Amino acid sequence: MDGLSTQEELFAIRLLELARHLSPRGNRVKFVEWCEESRIRSFLERSPNVWERITDNPPREGITPTKDFVSRRGAYALQAAAFQELVTSQLQAARIRSVWLGGLSLSHLLYDDIAEREFEGLKVMVSPLDLESAEQILKELGFSSVDEALRSGQERARIRWGYCGEWTHQSGLTLTLYWRLFSRWIGSDWLPFEEIWERSTVLHWEGLSSWRTLGPADSLLYLSLRAFESGWGRLQYSLDLAVALERLDFTWDEVVQLAGPRSVLLERSVELVVRLLGVPHPQKMTFHYSDYEQALEAWSEFAERKGRPQQLLVAPEFWSCDPSQALRRRLGALTAPEMEEIRAWPLPAPLFFLYPMIKGLKLLLRVLRGRRSRPDA
Repeated sequence: MDGLSTQEELFAIRLLELARHLSPRGNRVKFVEWCEESRIRSFLERSPNVWERITDNPPREGITPTKDFVSRRGAYALQAAAFQELVTSQLQAARIRSVWLGGLSLSHLLYDDIAEREFEGLKVMVSPLDLESAEQILKELGFSSVDEALRSGQERARIRWGYCGEWTHQSGLTLTLYWRLFSRWIGSDWLPFEEIWERSTVLHWEGLSSWRTLGPADSLLYLSLRAFESGWGRLQYSLDLAVALERLDFTWDEVVQLAGPRSVLLERSVELVVRLLGVPHPQKMTFHYSDYEQALEAWSEFAERKGRPQQLLVAPEFWSCDPSQALRRRLGALTAPEMEEIRAWPLPAPLFFLYPMIKGLKLLLRVLRGRRSRPDA
């Protein structure tokens, strides 16, 4: 089984246990569909002893045969590769530096094959200074975004408090354009694009121009914090991090240093995967969770939570900086406007700085209404 070097079948069995812990009750067809939605089917199929616990041979009606599933995954990877090549060439022609995230890059890093890992859509990061030019290139290539019609004040707010935007091509393929690595709930002001670019890795694949992706340390940091940011409910996040711990050539001290005020969150993320999936810790085990059961309980709290965990991530125990800085970062995250709010509040450009004030006022009013609605003790 490519991708892991030790205790491979045990790893797959533990991943299956987590899948059964999260998946809704149902028959085998529904369970396989859930595994596909969580993007872990390809990995589970690598171990015949594990896969035969899930489905029959031949698979029952409603389950795509392995051969067809692999063929479909490969065809999508080729389509994505063609679009990545097109976008990369145009960005390079405009002298815009880009770093590709996830997608083909992560499949290449973790499995040495651009089509081995399941993914949907492409992700690319550019400098905030190049954002406007990059978006213009996407428009010229046939991509569109729901935020194209924003007014000037809304546009300034989007760039100031946002971190990425989704673009959809006429063919249906999606591309997420990043100008920051993480949302405000994680924060990434200590990770400027220029430094990420300097640490990036150049990838090569036959038939494609070379492209850049995150360096090993940045990749591990990205996978660790992304799991908390987007929610552990998508099991692929746990899978990616576990494989990265075994496959990537990184220095743990460097990753911790890059994590900055989020080093505690990094430690928690890695420890969860180590305890739940049985992969070795890259250095000395931390003890945020005493055993498997406590790790599973903490992991489930995030994985089973509807939507993204968001506000949980700004709790004091998730910061590794002094209390005053943690409080400042927490308030900044809580009062920064969501994109839905920016779209709903069309402020003029000179007043765009008022968005956090409006958000803070709304939060305060919500708290006051909540207190008034409580019965007297």
